[in-house]
Amino acid sequence: MLRGLYSSGNDHQDFDQISPQKYQPNFNQDQIYINDPSSYQYEETKANTDYYDSEYQQRDFESVLVGKEYQIELSLIFQLDYLNQQLDELGAKLRLYEQRRKNEFEAKKCDHEPIIMQLESILKIKDKEYTNLLNIQQSSLQQKDKELQQLHVRLKQVRAQIEQSKAKKMHNQAQTVGYEKINELESKLRLTEKRHQELQGEQAALKRIQTEQSKALEQIGDSKNYPGKVRALLGEMRELRDKNKLLEEKLKGFEDNKRKTHSKMLGLEDKCKELKMKINAAEGKVLGVEGAEGQFQGVNPENVKLSPSRKREMDENKQNLIKKIQLLEQQITDKERQNRTYAFKIREQQMIKVKGWAENQDF
Repeated sequence: MLRGLYSSGNDHQDFDQISPQKYQPNFNQDQIYINDPSSYQYEETKANTDYYDSEYQQRDFESVLVGKEYQIELSLIFQLDYLNQQLDELGAKLRLYEQRRKNEFEAKKCDHEPIIMQLESILKIKDKEYTNLLNIQQSSLQQKDKELQQLHVRLKQVRAQIEQSKAKKMHNQAQTVGYEKINELESKLRLTEKRHQELQGEQAALKRIQTEQSKALEQIGDSKNYPGKVRALLGEMRELRDKNKLLEEKLKGFEDNKRKTHSKMLGLEDKCKELKMKINAAEGKVLGVEGAEGQFQGVNPENVKLSPSRKREMDENKQNLIKKIQLLEQQITDKERQNRTYAFKIREQQMIKVKGWAENQDF
């Protein structure tokens, strides 16, 4: 652009191409070159022919050059003003164009809005499912609390029975059975409390999952990379749906095993009571329970007379029944241990999968 301003001849074509309108000066430049010595065109005036002194001719030539420089400077000033005006006009047009593009961009609707709404509805459904699962876990915890209270009540009753048996000087075998029963109930109580703590941990994990789902639901509205994240979320939803079905099936199987084990425990407890009564009857004593206090009534063994063969037979039956009780109790303990191990593995896998899913999210 500067080359076009300070050049002559064909060098002005850059300025003509850049400027929106060619500059037209307001004076006649031919007047500047009338007395230019480089053009070899002098005006034959009377003043020039009468100058015989070279000093006066030099002064006249210098005045002509000064006038030429002044006219060129004035022309450049006019061109600069004109170019500033054109620059302001182009800047205004550019700002108007940018504002128009901005308005068109803001008026254009997002094509992914239906997909976003669908994903939000899916996330709400998953949030509701996790809430229902959390409610189920809470109801299970309440049921476990009731079972703990019942075990505490039964433990108090058994301890009261032991104290009464000590007062009445019952047989050492009956006392041993009572202590074993207390130890068994205490171990069951500890296991139940441990299971209660595990369920509380699962409940906390479900709450964390629910919180993460809520955060994901809030962040999806602010996200801008819709196509990639839509595909990623759809894939994650399919995987989570399959994992949820698998976990529900495993949880259902675990609950069925727990109910079966509980029913077996109740049956074994009843059977233990019957066997204890048979053992006491075989030894000449009858263990009776009256009311909620569980008071005992004994029979005087001196009034009961048994033959040696009958006594040996009853002792053998007693030993067989004791072995059978111990075997059943061992089976119950092994089954409970297997159930706990299975539940712990399921919970560990679930936590690992949930943790991996949460770490792979990029909102």
